[in-house]
Amino acid sequence: MKKFLMVILPVVLGMVGCASNPTNIDKKSQNIIAFTNMHPKQYKLNDVNIRLESSVQKEGFLTKDNIQQTYVDELNKQLERQHKNISNLSTGFALVDIGLIHKRVFMGEGLKFIGGDKLVGGYADTVFTYNVKVTYNGEVVQTFQRKQQIASKGGMIGNFKKIARDLSSTGTPQNEIEDIEKAVMTIVNDLQP
Repeated sequence: MKKFLMVILPVVLGMVGCASNPTNIDKKSQNIIAFTNMHPKQYKLNDVNIRLESSVQKEGFLTKDNIQQTYVDELNKQLERQHKNISNLSTGFALVDIGLIHKRVFMGEGLKFIGGDKLVGGYADTVFTYNVKVTYNGEVVQTFQRKQQIASKGGMIGNFKKIARDLSSTGTPQNEIEDIEKAVMTIVNDLQP
């Protein structure tokens, strides 16, 4: 009888173990798996919070409210260009929350304490720090952040043009908008395809 049980018991336990369904997959991992398997991934902006930092106030540059709206508009345009924007509300989509610090930098602003705004030159660059959180079915499925990023200028020639612009102090408000467009492109590129 012992030999019979020693042979039958492992066989029965093996069959029961193989036939049962795993029940320990929690809801969070199911959402992550569903998001990972979703193709194409579509996103909808949920919350965009922009904080403007600038120690110099110059005419013609975007205010806090204008810069917030510019980011939202550019994010939506870039999502559409990359076919990541939600096109049908009945299909699955992920919500995107973005927190961004937009630090505007002017040439010579470090010397402002000597002669005030007279020594401050034109717009030089924007330094971006941002956090992105992607939520699918109420669960966070992706997060990423970048700190102290400067918008890329388009290769070596673009970088030389940017250096010349900085040294000649000829940066304009339009240059800041171009930097915003490049930063937004980087954010949308970081979202999973």
